[in-house]
Amino acid sequence: MRGKQARVINQRPTDIGTFNPAALEQPIFQKHLARNSAYEELAQLSNMAENLQKSNVDLRNKLNKYIEEESTNPFCQYKKYALSLSKQISQRETELNDFSEHFRKFRESTDPTFVEINASYVRTPNYDPITVSLLVSNKQKKFFNSKDIKEQNEALKYLISKQKEHIAILNGRLKVFNQFQSENSIKTALESLKRGGIPGSLAGVIPTLSVELRAKHKMLSNELSTIVQKRREVHLKLIEKKLMKRELRNLNRNAVIIQRIFRGYILRKKLMVMQKSAKIIQTAVRGFLARFNYKQILQKRKEEEENEEEEQHQRKTRKVAITAQNSRLLFMNAPVRLIKSKISFDSD
Repeated sequence: MRGKQARVINQRPTDIGTFNPAALEQPIFQKHLARNSAYEELAQLSNMAENLQKSNVDLRNKLNKYIEEESTNPFCQYKKYALSLSKQISQRETELNDFSEHFRKFRESTDPTFVEINASYVRTPNYDPITVSLLVSNKQKKFFNSKDIKEQNEALKYLISKQKEHIAILNGRLKVFNQFQSENSIKTALESLKRGGIPGSLAGVIPTLSVELRAKHKMLSNELSTIVQKRREVHLKLIEKKLMKRELRNLNRNAVIIQRIFRGYILRKKLMVMQKSAKIIQTAVRGFLARFNYKQILQKRKEEEENEEEEQHQRKTRKVAITAQNSRLLFMNAPVRLIKSKISFDSD
């Protein structure tokens, strides 16, 4: 058991996986288990979206009720009047366009020109006395006389003076109307305040339930969008971290595999070089030893031959010395023998 525990403790972070019994004890998996799962978060977001849809439907129904009902609010009355007036203006504009097209077609058919016969079917004529002012020249005339120009200038001066008079009258009427409206609104507001009610101007300014609900809806939608964006950012950061960890694991595995392959290749190369060097060294050493042994054998043989020659020479010298000694002894002992032989002969 101690050996197994030591192995589990000594494991690397890249060993977290299939065959590691202590993989769930790593801090990465503990943090992941502590967090809310993606399914629960999606369920919460879906519930929030459904609630917002329901609130949106309710708000729309309330707005439709406010629009359909005849309220005493002057702002609603003004809006209804503005909508009806815009519809009437659009209808009048369509009628004016129809009338101008009819008048232009009638004018082309009754008083055609050489220039505008073919162009009338494609585009509207550039000169039209209804829509164009007197400053625009007629294309049928290549130039104007001095009389025409004077007449046009006098007509323009008369029109400008008349327009100035109308504008002055309208400005005076507007001032009087604004003064009357302000005085009347102040009086009505004071009377309504004395009675204890809310004046129309203030009632229009006070936000209604529909306005408050719209503001709440906007605020909630903005908050939801910000929350979703933050959640996406957090989720993207977590995904980036996971991807970085996976890339690091893959890089570590690839690095280990590359190191193994490279180390194996280097070891094989080293073994090949060592084998070659060992062979070279063995051949050199063996040759050196063989030559050395051969030289020693030759030296031994020479020494043995020299020793044999010395021994033979010593033997010869010994023999010569012995023969010389023997000859000396014989020469020295010869008279003694003669005397002894004579003595022996005399005694006989």
